Formats: sequence, C-alpha cells, structure tokens
Amino acid sequence: MIDHTGTNLGIIIDCDYGVGHHWMAFASWYSIYKNLPDAQMIVRPKRGMSKLLIFNWTYKCGVPCIFFSPNLDFSKLFFNVEDVITLPCSVMAVRNFNEFGILGPLSTKSEELPTFVDYSDGCGSFVLSSWINRADGPFALTEQFVNGDLTSNEMKVLKLWEKMFPTFKEVNK
Repeated sequence: MIDHTGTNLGIIIDCDYGVGHHWMAFASWYSIYKNLPDAQMIVRPKRGMSKLLIFNWTYKCGVPCIFFSPNLDFSKLFFNVEDVITLPCSVMAVRNFNEFGILGPLSTKSEELPTFVDYSDGCGSFVLSSWINRADGPFALTEQFVNGDLTSNEMKVLKLWEKMFPTFKEVNK
C-alpha cells in the first residue's frame, strides 16, 4: 500500500537535457523529497547538448540520473514498489500523498488541493517561457512572483522554491 509519505511509490522525473530542465527537475525532486520522503525517484533526461555542466546535483543528492533509452524499462529500476508514475519536470509535490485525496497533477492555478501541481501555466506572476533557457532557476527571486491573487497551490510552490534555493546553490557549486 502507498502511504502518505510515498512508501511503495516509484517516481520518474521526465526532462530534457537542457538548462531550464536542469533547475525544473531539481525543483520536482526537492518537492517530492520534502513531501513524499519515502518515494523512490529517478531523473530521466532525454539526451542533448549543453555548454554548461548540468544535472550534477543528482549525484550530490544521491538521485539516480539515467538517460532516456527506448529499450530500457525504467519501472524495473525500482525496488519493492506497488506503482510507478512518470511526471514532467514542471510538476511538484506540494502535499503528502492522499492528504486531500486528489493525486493530480493539476495546474497551480486550480483551487483544488492535489498532491502534485504543474506550474507550466504560471505561478503567480512567474512565466515559464521567461526562465526556460536560464540555468539559475527562479528560486532566489520568489518574492517578485507573489501577487495578491495566489491560489493555495501557487503559494506552496513559491514557498518550496524559496526553501530550496540554499540547497540548489550548494549542490551546483
């Protein structure tokens, strides 16, 4: 049985090998690590080119990073899990599993309270297209994305971004 901390759950974070997906996959991992600490995770980038050294955080944080291969059944890389889900890197866990009974992912703009939310449609005044080609991520600037009309999901994402900034900075030295 999958419990509220993610026991028996395997999660694949799907991303591209690019600077924007570098920080997005980190945000996804960090949020799952904090809200579903017993879930097993794998980061699965699609091969690509970058002039920067990216995804080194996976090694420093002890997260398996296995490049996409059409011949590899990634679900077999988990140990003793009941279910494996694949999430895009724009999805974050903002609540424990089953806390409100909605798994998601739903948009951060939604008033419902799922475990997983997707910020690809924005989060407060954050617009993903402005950050997709940046390696630094928006974590240090979360205050500038706060506007007066945030949903509970948007507030959770922005608070997680603020909390993860010191860790992101440290593992990307």
